[in-house]
Amino acid sequence: MKKSKVSDDQEIEHLLSQLPPVKDRRTPEEIYQNVSLKMQSSKKKIWLGPVLASAAAIFILFLFSPFLFEEFRSGSQSGNEQSAGNSSQSTDQAVTEDLPKERDDVNDVVPVPETTDLKEEVDTFVVPAESSETFITVAFRDANLQNLIPVSLKGIADRDKASQIKGILENFNEEEAGLATSFFEKVQLKTPIESKNRVQVNLEAAVLSSSADSEGLNEISETLKQNGYLEAELYSNSFQEKGVEAGNYGKLEELELKGQSFKAYYLYQADENTPKLLTPSAETFTSIDAALGAMKKSIDTHQLKSLFTESISFSKIEKSEGSLTLTFSNSARIENTEANVLMLEGILLTAKEFGYQQVKFENTNISKVGSMDLTQPIVVPASPNPLPRN
Repeated sequence: MKKSKVSDDQEIEHLLSQLPPVKDRRTPEEIYQNVSLKMQSSKKKIWLGPVLASAAAIFILFLFSPFLFEEFRSGSQSGNEQSAGNSSQSTDQAVTEDLPKERDDVNDVVPVPETTDLKEEVDTFVVPAESSETFITVAFRDANLQNLIPVSLKGIADRDKASQIKGILENFNEEEAGLATSFFEKVQLKTPIESKNRVQVNLEAAVLSSSADSEGLNEISETLKQNGYLEAELYSNSFQEKGVEAGNYGKLEELELKGQSFKAYYLYQADENTPKLLTPSAETFTSIDAALGAMKKSIDTHQLKSLFTESISFSKIEKSEGSLTLTFSNSARIENTEANVLMLEGILLTAKEFGYQQVKFENTNISKVGSMDLTQPIVVPASPNPLPRN
């Protein structure tokens, strides 16, 4: 039979009470001093040997590092020179083999011809027929108000051209081109929904008080004609009143837009810092033969220069429905120069004035001038003088 746990505890307690008493006779100061001494003696000792060895190794490495660096740099340079020499000997192979296939398009760069007879990058002074929808042509007076010069500015395709005219003029600097301020600043335009070939023109004043304002009607007429419109109605008072009083013209309610003006083209340039502009004459002619004959002489009173050189003449002029064939005389010298680009494009624009759709140049002794292929009939341009907007 097991003894109970309570009796065992009582017996142990009784035995402990019979032991002699234990008492620490030291003062608190003595105890604290003994504990402090033991703590100080138990601190870890610092071994200086490994520390000194590491410092010595670092010092030796520092002494030798400049020589190691110089040797490394010399080796790198010689390696680069050798690799550069090898790459220069096999550039074509490296381009085709080392470049990733997905970047092949980076190398598709159109090469620039090493030599060209054209002194400037411009190889045309006209808007080709296929680009007609992306350009809007606006007629300006020159600075002396003598010539009416069509200028083609970039517009938005598939949108009504008349509604874009005032917007594109805000970004065009007439003065830099040697031109007068456009009359369209005094004009509002809108195109009736029922007729895309007709334009309604609103003028600020019902009466045009100056000859310059009256001449401004020619700017409107030439501009609308160049952009393919057939009719123009005049209004005032915010399109509320039909017609305007135009001095010697009397009251006008419509502007005549002639598809063919029967004019010849010349070169106008205000000064050497302004662009060269193909410019129609103020005079009209009865035939293409007469117009080409007149183009051989400059019109000094209007600052218009002939596009023809002394050697240029035609041995034959042949006309058929919509097509004109011009055969140069044997003495004519046609070269790929800017002067000849201007001459040929001036002829194309003049032919367009007389209703021709294409021109074939014969006996040129050259296959290409500017962007024109002289081996084939050339379609007449859409308009002259494409200029960049600011």
